[in-house]
Amino acid sequence: MRPGSRLSAALKLAVTAALLAWLLGRADITAIGDALVGAKPGWVLAAFALHFVGLLISAVRWHLLLRAQGAEVPLAFLARSLLVGTFFNNFLPSTVGGDLMRARDTAAQAGSGTGALTVVLVERASGILVLGFFALAAALTGALGRDGSAPAAAAASAVLLAGFFACVLLLRPRPLAALRRRTEARIATGGGRWARIGLGRVDRLLLTLEALAGAPGVLRSTMALAVLLQANVILHFWCVARALDLGVEPGAFLLIVPVATVLLLLPVSINGIGAREAVFAFLLGRHGVPLAQALAFSWVAYGTVLAQGLLGGLVYALRRAS
Repeated sequence: MRPGSRLSAALKLAVTAALLAWLLGRADITAIGDALVGAKPGWVLAAFALHFVGLLISAVRWHLLLRAQGAEVPLAFLARSLLVGTFFNNFLPSTVGGDLMRARDTAAQAGSGTGALTVVLVERASGILVLGFFALAAALTGALGRDGSAPAAAAASAVLLAGFFACVLLLRPRPLAALRRRTEARIATGGGRWARIGLGRVDRLLLTLEALAGAPGVLRSTMALAVLLQANVILHFWCVARALDLGVEPGAFLLIVPVATVLLLLPVSINGIGAREAVFAFLLGRHGVPLAQALAFSWVAYGTVLAQGLLGGLVYALRRAS
Protein backbone atom coordinates (compact mmCIF):
# COMPACT_ATOMS: atom_id res chain seq x y z
CA MET A 1 0.00 0.00 0.00
CA ARG A 2 1.36 3.42 -0.94
CA PRO A 3 2.09 5.97 1.83
CA GLY A 4 -0.78 8.19 0.67
CA SER A 5 -3.19 5.25 0.78
CA ARG A 6 -2.01 4.28 4.26
CA LEU A 7 -2.51 7.83 5.50
CA SER A 8 -6.00 7.99 3.98
CA ALA A 9 -6.96 4.65 5.56
CA ALA A 10 -5.59 5.77 8.92
CA LEU A 11 -7.57 9.02 8.80
CA LYS A 12 -10.77 7.20 7.86
CA LEU A 13 -10.24 4.72 10.69
CA ALA A 14 -9.70 7.59 13.13
CA VAL A 15 -12.90 9.33 11.97
CA THR A 16 -14.85 6.06 12.25
CA ALA A 17 -13.59 5.40 15.78
CA ALA A 18 -14.17 9.00 16.91
CA LEU A 19 -17.74 9.14 15.60
CA LEU A 20 -18.69 5.78 17.12
CA ALA A 21 -17.10 6.69 20.47
CA TRP A 22 -18.92 10.03 20.52
CA LEU A 23 -22.31 8.54 19.62
CA LEU A 24 -22.06 5.56 21.95
CA GLY A 25 -20.86 7.83 24.74
CA ARG A 26 -24.09 9.83 24.47
CA ALA A 27 -26.47 6.90 23.88
CA ASP A 28 -28.14 4.52 26.32
CA ILE A 29 -26.54 1.17 25.40
CA THR A 30 -29.31 -0.78 27.14
CA ALA A 31 -31.93 1.09 25.10
CA ILE A 32 -30.08 0.25 21.88
CA GLY A 33 -30.08 -3.44 22.82
CA ASP A 34 -33.78 -3.34 23.72
CA ALA A 35 -34.60 -1.72 20.37
CA LEU A 36 -32.60 -4.33 18.43
CA VAL A 37 -34.09 -7.26 20.35
CA GLY A 38 -37.59 -5.82 19.95
CA ALA A 39 -37.33 -5.34 16.19
CA LYS A 40 -40.26 -7.02 14.39
CA PRO A 41 -38.86 -9.87 12.26
CA GLY A 42 -41.54 -9.58 9.58
CA TRP A 43 -40.68 -5.98 8.79
CA VAL A 44 -36.94 -6.71 8.91
CA LEU A 45 -37.41 -9.54 6.41
CA ALA A 46 -39.50 -7.26 4.22
CA ALA A 47 -36.71 -4.68 4.26
CA PHE A 48 -34.16 -7.38 3.35
CA ALA A 49 -36.34 -8.73 0.52
CA LEU A 50 -36.61 -5.26 -1.02
CA HIS A 51 -32.84 -5.37 -1.63
CA PHE A 52 -33.46 -8.09 -4.21
CA VAL A 53 -36.26 -6.12 -5.83
CA GLY A 54 -33.76 -3.30 -6.19
CA LEU A 55 -31.16 -5.75 -7.51
CA LEU A 56 -33.49 -6.80 -10.33
CA ILE A 57 -34.34 -3.20 -11.22
CA SER A 58 -30.65 -2.27 -11.23
CA ALA A 59 -29.78 -5.24 -13.44
CA VAL A 60 -32.43 -4.26 -16.01
CA ARG A 61 -31.23 -0.64 -16.01
CA TRP A 62 -27.60 -1.69 -16.41
CA HIS A 63 -28.61 -4.09 -19.19
CA LEU A 64 -30.33 -1.29 -21.13
CA LEU A 65 -27.34 1.05 -20.83
CA LEU A 66 -24.93 -1.65 -22.01
CA ARG A 67 -27.22 -2.52 -24.91
CA ALA A 68 -27.01 1.12 -26.02
CA GLN A 69 -23.25 0.45 -26.38
CA GLY A 70 -23.95 -2.59 -28.52
CA ALA A 71 -23.14 -4.94 -25.63
CA GLU A 72 -25.53 -7.80 -24.93
CA VAL A 73 -24.96 -9.09 -21.41
CA PRO A 74 -27.36 -11.60 -19.78
CA LEU A 75 -29.46 -10.24 -16.93
CA ALA A 76 -28.49 -13.14 -14.68
CA PHE A 77 -24.80 -12.31 -15.11
CA LEU A 78 -25.44 -8.63 -14.29
CA ALA A 79 -27.48 -9.56 -11.21
CA ARG A 80 -24.62 -11.74 -9.95
CA SER A 81 -22.13 -8.94 -10.66
CA LEU A 82 -24.29 -6.52 -8.65
CA LEU A 83 -24.25 -8.96 -5.72
CA VAL A 84 -20.47 -9.24 -5.95
CA GLY A 85 -20.27 -5.44 -6.10
CA THR A 86 -22.27 -5.23 -2.86
CA PHE A 87 -19.74 -7.55 -1.23
CA PHE A 88 -16.79 -5.41 -2.35
CA ASN A 89 -18.50 -2.17 -1.31
CA ASN A 90 -19.10 -3.40 2.22
CA PHE A 91 -16.17 -5.67 3.00
CA LEU A 92 -13.35 -3.59 1.54
CA PRO A 93 -12.28 -0.20 3.00
CA SER A 94 -14.01 1.67 0.18
CA THR A 95 -17.55 2.31 -1.04
CA VAL A 96 -16.60 2.33 -4.74
CA GLY A 97 -14.75 -0.98 -5.04
CA GLY A 98 -17.97 -2.67 -6.16
CA ASP A 99 -18.38 -0.23 -9.04
CA LEU A 100 -14.85 -0.99 -10.23
CA MET A 101 -15.57 -4.72 -10.06
CA ARG A 102 -18.78 -4.26 -12.06
CA ALA A 103 -16.87 -2.30 -14.70
CA ARG A 104 -14.25 -5.04 -14.82
CA ASP A 105 -16.97 -7.69 -15.29
CA THR A 106 -18.37 -5.93 -18.38
CA ALA A 107 -15.22 -4.37 -19.85
CA ALA A 108 -14.92 -6.94 -22.63
CA GLN A 109 -18.55 -6.55 -23.74
CA ALA A 110 -18.43 -2.73 -23.52
CA GLY A 111 -15.23 -2.57 -25.57
CA SER A 112 -13.06 -1.03 -22.85
CA GLY A 113 -12.77 -0.66 -19.11
CA THR A 114 -13.36 3.09 -19.44
CA GLY A 115 -16.58 2.54 -21.38
CA ALA A 116 -17.83 -0.02 -18.86
CA LEU A 117 -17.03 2.28 -15.92
CA THR A 118 -18.76 5.20 -17.66
CA VAL A 119 -21.94 3.13 -17.97
CA VAL A 120 -21.78 2.26 -14.26
CA LEU A 121 -21.29 5.93 -13.32
CA VAL A 122 -24.20 7.04 -15.52
CA GLU A 123 -26.37 4.45 -13.81
CA ARG A 124 -25.26 5.69 -10.39
CA ALA A 125 -25.81 9.34 -11.29
CA SER A 126 -29.36 8.73 -12.50
CA GLY A 127 -30.30 7.32 -9.10
CA ILE A 128 -28.81 10.24 -7.18
CA LEU A 129 -30.57 12.78 -9.41
CA VAL A 130 -33.91 11.05 -8.87
CA LEU A 131 -33.36 11.26 -5.11
CA GLY A 132 -32.94 15.01 -5.60
CA PHE A 133 -36.38 15.18 -7.17
CA PHE A 134 -37.85 13.25 -4.25
CA ALA A 135 -36.28 15.62 -1.74
CA LEU A 136 -37.51 18.66 -3.66
CA ALA A 137 -41.03 17.21 -3.76
CA ALA A 138 -40.93 16.70 0.01
CA ALA A 139 -39.78 20.28 0.54
CA LEU A 140 -42.34 21.85 -1.78
CA THR A 141 -45.27 19.88 -0.38
CA GLY A 142 -44.37 20.88 3.16
CA ALA A 143 -44.04 17.26 4.28
CA LEU A 144 -40.99 18.27 6.28
CA GLY A 145 -41.80 21.82 7.21
CA ARG A 146 -42.71 21.15 10.83
CA ASP A 147 -39.06 20.74 11.84
CA GLY A 148 -37.64 23.46 9.61
CA SER A 149 -36.14 21.04 7.11
CA ALA A 150 -37.89 22.37 4.03
CA PRO A 151 -35.40 25.20 3.22
CA ALA A 152 -32.46 22.84 3.59
CA ALA A 153 -34.18 20.25 1.43
CA ALA A 154 -34.89 22.88 -1.23
CA ALA A 155 -31.26 24.01 -1.24
CA ALA A 156 -29.89 20.46 -1.47
CA SER A 157 -32.37 19.58 -4.19
CA ALA A 158 -31.49 22.69 -6.17
CA VAL A 159 -27.86 21.52 -6.33
CA LEU A 160 -28.90 18.07 -7.54
CA LEU A 161 -31.33 19.50 -10.07
CA ALA A 162 -28.61 21.78 -11.41
CA GLY A 163 -26.56 18.63 -11.92
CA PHE A 164 -29.51 17.06 -13.72
CA PHE A 165 -29.86 19.92 -16.19
CA ALA A 166 -26.09 19.93 -16.69
CA CYS A 167 -26.35 16.26 -17.66
CA VAL A 168 -29.21 17.05 -20.03
CA LEU A 169 -27.09 19.70 -21.74
CA LEU A 170 -24.05 17.42 -21.87
CA LEU A 171 -25.80 14.31 -23.15
CA ARG A 172 -26.52 15.71 -26.59
CA PRO A 173 -25.07 13.92 -29.63
CA ARG A 174 -23.72 16.92 -31.54
CA PRO A 175 -21.69 18.59 -28.74
CA LEU A 176 -20.31 15.22 -27.68
CA ALA A 177 -19.37 14.30 -31.25
CA ALA A 178 -17.63 17.65 -31.76
CA LEU A 179 -15.72 17.31 -28.50
CA ARG A 180 -14.70 13.76 -29.38
CA ARG A 181 -13.42 14.82 -32.82
CA ARG A 182 -11.29 17.51 -31.20
CA THR A 183 -9.94 14.98 -28.72
CA GLU A 184 -9.09 12.49 -31.46
CA ALA A 185 -7.39 15.22 -33.49
CA ARG A 186 -5.18 16.09 -30.51
CA ILE A 187 -4.30 12.45 -30.02
CA ALA A 188 -3.41 12.10 -33.72
CA THR A 189 -1.16 15.18 -33.74
CA GLY A 190 0.30 14.88 -30.25
CA GLY A 191 1.85 11.46 -30.46
CA GLY A 192 2.53 9.65 -27.22
CA ARG A 193 2.30 12.81 -25.12
CA TRP A 194 -1.51 12.70 -24.98
CA ALA A 195 -1.54 8.96 -24.38
CA ARG A 196 0.65 9.46 -21.32
CA ILE A 197 -1.88 11.83 -19.70
CA GLY A 198 -4.79 9.53 -20.45
CA LEU A 199 -6.50 11.45 -23.26
CA GLY A 200 -7.27 8.13 -24.92
CA ARG A 201 -9.46 7.25 -21.95
CA VAL A 202 -11.23 10.59 -22.28
CA ASP A 203 -11.93 9.74 -25.92
CA ARG A 204 -13.44 6.38 -24.96
CA LEU A 205 -15.51 8.07 -22.25
CA LEU A 206 -16.87 10.56 -24.79
CA LEU A 207 -17.58 7.75 -27.24
CA THR A 208 -19.63 5.96 -24.58
CA LEU A 209 -21.57 9.11 -23.67
CA GLU A 210 -22.18 9.82 -27.36
CA ALA A 211 -23.70 6.36 -27.82
CA LEU A 212 -25.98 6.94 -24.83
CA ALA A 213 -26.98 10.37 -26.10
CA GLY A 214 -27.94 8.77 -29.40
CA ALA A 215 -30.40 6.48 -27.60
CA PRO A 216 -32.88 8.85 -25.89
CA GLY A 217 -35.35 6.01 -25.39
CA VAL A 218 -32.78 4.15 -23.31
CA LEU A 219 -32.10 7.24 -21.22
CA ARG A 220 -35.82 7.76 -20.58
CA SER A 221 -36.20 4.11 -19.56
CA THR A 222 -33.13 4.43 -17.33
CA MET A 223 -34.63 7.43 -15.52
CA ALA A 224 -38.00 5.69 -15.15
CA LEU A 225 -36.28 2.66 -13.62
CA ALA A 226 -34.26 4.99 -11.39
CA VAL A 227 -37.52 6.42 -10.03
CA LEU A 228 -38.77 2.90 -9.33
CA LEU A 229 -35.46 1.90 -7.75
CA GLN A 230 -35.24 4.90 -5.42
CA ALA A 231 -38.87 4.49 -4.40
CA ASN A 232 -37.90 0.94 -3.47
CA VAL A 233 -34.96 2.25 -1.41
CA ILE A 234 -37.22 4.65 0.48
CA LEU A 235 -39.71 1.83 1.10
CA HIS A 236 -36.85 -0.29 2.45
CA PHE A 237 -35.93 2.32 5.07
CA TRP A 238 -39.58 2.83 5.99
CA CYS A 239 -39.87 -0.93 6.62
CA VAL A 240 -36.88 -0.70 8.97
CA ALA A 241 -38.59 2.19 10.77
CA ARG A 242 -41.75 0.12 11.12
CA ALA A 243 -39.71 -2.80 12.46
CA LEU A 244 -38.50 -0.55 15.29
CA ASP A 245 -41.80 1.34 15.77
CA LEU A 246 -40.12 4.72 15.28
CA GLY A 247 -43.36 6.48 14.39
CA VAL A 248 -41.77 8.52 11.59
CA GLU A 249 -44.15 9.49 8.79
CA PRO A 250 -43.44 7.85 5.40
CA GLY A 251 -43.10 11.25 3.72
CA ALA A 252 -40.15 12.12 5.97
CA PHE A 253 -38.02 9.51 4.24
CA LEU A 254 -38.32 11.47 0.99
CA LEU A 255 -35.75 13.80 2.56
CA ILE A 256 -33.96 11.50 5.00
CA VAL A 257 -32.90 8.99 2.33
CA PRO A 258 -31.59 11.49 -0.28
CA VAL A 259 -29.63 13.50 2.29
CA ALA A 260 -28.16 10.36 3.89
CA THR A 261 -27.28 8.88 0.49
CA VAL A 262 -25.46 12.00 -0.70
CA LEU A 263 -23.59 12.52 2.59
CA LEU A 264 -22.47 8.90 2.73
CA LEU A 265 -20.88 9.24 -0.71
CA LEU A 266 -18.21 11.37 1.00
CA PRO A 267 -15.19 9.13 1.75
CA VAL A 268 -14.68 10.27 5.34
CA SER A 269 -14.85 6.92 7.20
CA ILE A 270 -14.35 3.21 6.65
CA ASN A 271 -17.30 2.06 4.51
CA GLY A 272 -19.40 4.87 5.97
CA ILE A 273 -19.31 3.31 9.45
CA GLY A 274 -19.69 6.01 12.08
CA ALA A 275 -20.76 8.56 9.49
CA ARG A 276 -23.87 6.48 8.74
CA GLU A 277 -24.86 6.40 12.39
CA ALA A 278 -24.22 10.12 12.84
CA VAL A 279 -26.27 11.06 9.76
CA PHE A 280 -29.28 8.97 10.75
CA ALA A 281 -29.05 10.10 14.37
CA PHE A 282 -29.22 13.73 13.22
CA LEU A 283 -31.96 13.29 10.61
CA LEU A 284 -34.19 11.01 12.67
CA GLY A 285 -33.59 13.17 15.75
CA ARG A 286 -35.32 16.02 13.95
CA HIS A 287 -38.42 13.83 13.92
CA GLY A 288 -38.30 13.09 17.63
CA VAL A 289 -36.49 9.74 17.46
CA PRO A 290 -34.19 9.17 20.49
CA LEU A 291 -30.51 8.56 19.81
CA ALA A 292 -30.63 4.90 20.88
CA GLN A 293 -33.48 4.10 18.49
CA ALA A 294 -31.77 6.04 15.68
CA LEU A 295 -28.59 3.99 16.13
CA ALA A 296 -30.61 0.77 16.17
CA PHE A 297 -32.28 1.91 12.92
CA SER A 298 -28.90 2.51 11.31
CA TRP A 299 -27.57 -0.90 12.38
CA VAL A 300 -30.65 -2.86 11.29
CA ALA A 301 -30.61 -1.15 7.88
CA TYR A 302 -26.87 -1.74 7.49
CA GLY A 303 -27.27 -5.33 8.69
CA THR A 304 -29.58 -6.11 5.78
CA VAL A 305 -26.98 -4.69 3.39
CA LEU A 306 -24.22 -6.78 4.97
CA ALA A 307 -26.38 -9.90 4.66
CA GLN A 308 -26.78 -9.23 0.94
CA GLY A 309 -23.05 -8.55 0.71
CA LEU A 310 -22.29 -11.94 2.26
CA LEU A 311 -24.37 -13.57 -0.47
CA GLY A 312 -22.31 -11.60 -2.97
CA GLY A 313 -19.14 -12.92 -1.33
CA LEU A 314 -20.44 -16.47 -1.79
CA VAL A 315 -21.17 -15.78 -5.46
CA TYR A 316 -17.66 -14.37 -5.88
CA ALA A 317 -16.09 -17.40 -4.18
CA LEU A 318 -18.04 -19.79 -6.41
CA ARG A 319 -17.03 -17.77 -9.47
CA ARG A 320 -13.35 -18.03 -8.59
CA ALA A 321 -13.69 -21.74 -7.79
CA SER A 322 -15.20 -22.43 -11.22
